Amino acid sequence: MIITLIVVRFLLHLPFNGRHGRGIFCSFTSGIAPNDVSNSNDPRNELDACIRFLRENPHCQGPEAFSLFKRAIDSGFNPSASSCNSLIDALMKYREYDLAISAYKWMTHMENFPNYRSLNGLMDCFIYAQKPKFTFGVIGLVLKLGYTINIFRLNLMLKELCRAGEVLWAMELFHEIGRIVISPGVVSYNTIINGLCKANKLEEALELRVEMEAKNCCPDVATYSILMNGLCKEGRVAVGLLNEMHKKGLDADVVVYSTLINGLCRKGNVSKGKELFQDMLDKGISPNVVTYTCLVHGLSKMGHWEEATAMFSFMIESGTGPNVVTYTGMIVGLCKDGKATEAMKLMALMMEKGEEPNIVTYNGLINGLCKEGMVSNALNFLDTMIQRGAVLDVVTYNTLIGGLCNTGKVDEAVELLNKMVEGVYNVEPDTMNFNTLIQGLCNEGRFDEAREIHQKMVKEKNLSNLVTYTMLIGGSLKAQKADKAMELWQEMLGMGFVPDAFTYSIMIDGFCKMGMIGSVNGLLSEMKARGHCPTLFDYNTLMASLCKEGNLENAMSLFQEMRDSKCEPDMISFNIIIDGTLRAGDFQAAKELLEEMLQRGLAPDIITFSTLINWFSKAGLMDEAKSLFKTMTARGLSPDAIVYDSLLYGFSVKGEKDEVISLLHQMEATDVALDMGLISTILKCLCMGEENPKIMELFPTFSLGASKEVSISCHELLMRLHKLQPRLQVQHA
Repeated sequence: MIITLIVVRFLLHLPFNGRHGRGIFCSFTSGIAPNDVSNSNDPRNELDACIRFLRENPHCQGPEAFSLFKRAIDSGFNPSASSCNSLIDALMKYREYDLAISAYKWMTHMENFPNYRSLNGLMDCFIYAQKPKFTFGVIGLVLKLGYTINIFRLNLMLKELCRAGEVLWAMELFHEIGRIVISPGVVSYNTIINGLCKANKLEEALELRVEMEAKNCCPDVATYSILMNGLCKEGRVAVGLLNEMHKKGLDADVVVYSTLINGLCRKGNVSKGKELFQDMLDKGISPNVVTYTCLVHGLSKMGHWEEATAMFSFMIESGTGPNVVTYTGMIVGLCKDGKATEAMKLMALMMEKGEEPNIVTYNGLINGLCKEGMVSNALNFLDTMIQRGAVLDVVTYNTLIGGLCNTGKVDEAVELLNKMVEGVYNVEPDTMNFNTLIQGLCNEGRFDEAREIHQKMVKEKNLSNLVTYTMLIGGSLKAQKADKAMELWQEMLGMGFVPDAFTYSIMIDGFCKMGMIGSVNGLLSEMKARGHCPTLFDYNTLMASLCKEGNLENAMSLFQEMRDSKCEPDMISFNIIIDGTLRAGDFQAAKELLEEMLQRGLAPDIITFSTLINWFSKAGLMDEAKSLFKTMTARGLSPDAIVYDSLLYGFSVKGEKDEVISLLHQMEATDVALDMGLISTILKCLCMGEENPKIMELFPTFSLGASKEVSISCHELLMRLHKLQPRLQVQHA
C-alpha cells in the first residue's frame, strides 16, 4: 500500500495553534444549569455535561469548551471518549478547526481513544481547515484499526485536494482507497475528473472516463458536462461527447448545451452554436442567462450586430433578464467594433433596468470612447461613475490618460495625473499611469516635461522601471539630445535596471537617425555581450544608415551576419542592401541579391523594382531596366510615377522615341497622375519631337495631379514649357 501509515506519533506532534486565552471559566460548572450536571461523583460525568452544555448553548464559543477541557486535564481528570468526541464536535460547530486538532493531541493517551468517531472528526478538521494532505496520516490510522472509510468523507477529501491544486495526491488517494476498501462511485469519479480538467490534464481526465466505464460505473450528465467544459476551455471541439451522450440515452440539460455553445462561440464557430441553440429549443429545454449571454457575446465578437441585437431582444422577450455579464459583453464588443455611441446607449439602458455596471463594464466603455477620440465623453462618464459611487481602479485612469495623450490633449492628461497624486480620486497612480503620460509627452517632443513627471514619479515611492527609462531615452533621442540619453542610460544602470533588447533597439534607432554610427557599433557589441540578439529592426536600421553614409562594406558584413544567424533578412533588408550596392555601382551584385531574394521565397515589392529600374536607367542600362519593368508588371505590381519617371528619363537620354511614346501611352491607359517631377520629365521628352509635328500627334493626353477630371494634352504641355522652364529643375532620384 502506497499510503504510509502515519500513526499516533505523527498526531502527537501536530502544531498547537489554540487560542484558549480568551473566555476561560473560573470553575467547571460556572454558568451551567444545575440539571445539566450529573449527581455522580465521577468528574468525567460533570465534564461531559459541561461540554454538552457548551456545544448546545448558542451563546458560548468553541475556545471556552477547549479551555474547560484543558483545565480538566491539568487538574488530573481523565475525560471519557464521549467527552472528547463532544469537544471535537463543539469545536467543529464553531469552525475552530485548529483548536480541534490541538485538542486531539491531548486526547491520544486517554482510554478508548482514538475511536472511529474521533478519527472521522479529525479528518473533517483537516478537510475544512484546508489541510487535506494531513488526512493521509489519519486514513492510515483508520485502516490500521480496522475501520472503513465513509464514501461521503472520501469525496470531501478528494474535493479539497483538487481545490488545493493537489490533484496528484487526490489521484493516489482515489486509487488506493478504491482498491482496499470501497468502490468509488460516480461522484468520486466526477470529482477527480473535474480536478484533472482544472489542472489542464484533459487527457488523463478522458482516460479516467474510460476506466470509469470499464469498472461498470456509468458516466452521468455531470461527467460529460465537466469534460465538455474542460475541452471547450482549451479550444477543443466537444460536440462529439454530446453525440455520445445521446447514444447512451442521457438527456443533455441546459448546463451541457450552454457549455458547448460557449465553447463554440469562443472558438468563433457561432453558426454551430446557433444550431445547438435551436436544437435545445426544439427539445423543449429553456435557455438560461448563460446560454443567451454566450451567443450574444459570440455574435458581437463576429461583428454580427443585427443578430446579436435580435438575440438580446429575444432573451428579454423570453423572460430571461440579461445580467451584468451580458451587458458588459455587448458594451465591450460594440466598443471594439468602433460603436462607442451605441455602447453608451446600451449602458444607459443597463442602468435604467437596475443592473449595476462593474469595473469591467466601465473600463470597456471608457476605452472605447478614448479609442474613437471621444475623450470628453469619457471624462463626463468618469464624473457619472464617481457620482454613482463606482469603485474605480488604476486601469480606468490609465485608459483616460492614454486617450488624452493620443488625441493631443497632453496637458489635460498631466492635470488628471496630478489630481491622482493629490488624492482627489482616491486612487493612487501606479507605474503604468506615469509611463503612459511620459510616453505621451515624449511623442509630442516635450522631453523636459517628461523628465519632470519622472522626478515626480521617483518621489511617489520610486515607481520608475525599465520601461520608464526606455521611453525617456527614446524621447531624449527624438529631441536630438544625445547627452541626455547617455545620462539617462547611466542613471538606469545605477538604479540596477538591466537594459533589454527593446532598450538597445531604441538607442540604436535614435543614434542612427542622428548619424552617430560609431556609438551604434558599440551598443550593438554590448547588446550581444549581454546575451541579447539584435532584432530584424536593429539590423535594418543600422544597414540603412551605413549605406546612406556609403559604408557598404560594414553594411554587407551585417547582412552576412544576418544570413548566418537566426535573424534571417526580410524584404526590407534586401531592399536596403540592393540600394546600397547600386549606389556603389555594383550592378551585378544587385542582380545576384535579387536572385537570392527570390530563392528565399521573398517576393520583390514595388520598392525593390523601383530601386533597380531607377539605378539601371540612370546608368543607361535600358535593356535590363525594361526587362525588370516587364517582370514587375507580370507579377501584378502597378508601376508608380517614380518608375515611369526613371524609364522616361533613361529612354529620352538614349534618344529612343518609340519607347518614350509607348511608355506615355501606358501611363495614359493606367491613369497615372502627374506630379511636378514627372511633368518635368515629360516636357523634356516632348522636346525630342518639337521639330517633328507628326510625332507630337502620337503623344497622349494625361490627368493632372490626383484629379482624373482635369486633363492636359502634350501640345498644351509643350506650350507651357517656355513659361515653366525658368522655374523647372528636372531632377531624377
